Amino acid sequence: MMARSLLLAGLVLATPVLGAPRPKPAPAAPAPPPPSVRAGVDLWRAGDWAGAVANWQPFAAAGDADAMFNMGQAYKLGRSVPLDKAIARDWYRKAATKGHLPAQANLGILLFQAGEKAEAAQWLKSAERARPMSAGVKSPSGPMRRSKAGGFPVCRTAANKAGRGLASGWSE
Repeated sequence: MMARSLLLAGLVLATPVLGAPRPKPAPAAPAPPPPSVRAGVDLWRAGDWAGAVANWQPFAAAGDADAMFNMGQAYKLGRSVPLDKAIARDWYRKAATKGHLPAQANLGILLFQAGEKAEAAQWLKSAERARPMSAGVKSPSGPMRRSKAGGFPVCRTAANKAGRGLASGWSE
């Protein structure tokens, strides 16, 4: 009988009282933001180069011009990937063919530095003649500013140097 009383007392104590406040469940940790090219830029700026590159790789493989350009930047600078200007040039070329202006400029500069002046001049000329933008184009390494007259001044300077002595005779 004593065991039965203890069992009933235990059930009564274990039964919630109507109207009594229930303990709140612990708040769930916020879900991380979904991967995006922008999230990769944020990681890059925070110094998490490996995280940024891992974030950009699937977007670059899927043909996103911004992600391709960013992969080029990573290889050009050797951040979380080997420093490899040939691979950087390949990524820039992929983005440049999609009309990505900073990729066109960087591709032209890398080609010029490699002595491929004719092709460099084409890419630099293309980037320099592009429509003016009101703000700089943001990239992981910082904005590329355009002049008020339009175009990237660095492209004009490099293109003029690349164009000297070419059979096509590119001039301003």
